Amino acid sequence: MSKRQIVFRVACDPAVFEGATQFPITITKPPIIEAKAKPFIPGPPMTIGKEVDEAIYEWYCARGMPVPPDELGVGALIDTANAAEESKFIATIEKAEEELPSVVPSYGTPEFWDYHRKKKELENKRRAAAGLPPLPTKKELEAEKEKKRAEKAAKAAAKITRPPQTPSSS
Repeated sequence: MSKRQIVFRVACDPAVFEGATQFPITITKPPIIEAKAKPFIPGPPMTIGKEVDEAIYEWYCARGMPVPPDELGVGALIDTANAAEESKFIATIEKAEEELPSVVPSYGTPEFWDYHRKKKELENKRRAAAGLPPLPTKKELEAEKEKKRAEKAAKAAAKITRPPQTPSSS
């Protein structure tokens, strides 16, 4: 007897079943077959225009009428209008991301340094559009300061080594 079989014993008349007082009944459970899920393969995305075209087509077909020619291209018009509006919206978002906030965050906070980097980046973009060189980097500024210090030290050294000049009388 396997795990899939269930045996019941039913009382019976011994005269009919050759002296047996119980009669065995075996019930076999059906095998469990698990259905394998088919992978979902998405089709092209459904746009509002396609939905409108389908709704118009279904409406006319349900009434047994042909679709009028002036209603055939309505969905395409809706899709082009949505695409134009979406591109305007994306352009607005990109422009808003390029703008600096009106309030400067507290000095030293991570938000302040993000603000400062963004401000410098926008200034460099503006300068590039105007044909100007970008703002100098920190290394370039340090090199320029060091160069000025060296020039100042050289001037001071030249001043010390030169003998004092006396006015000459002619």
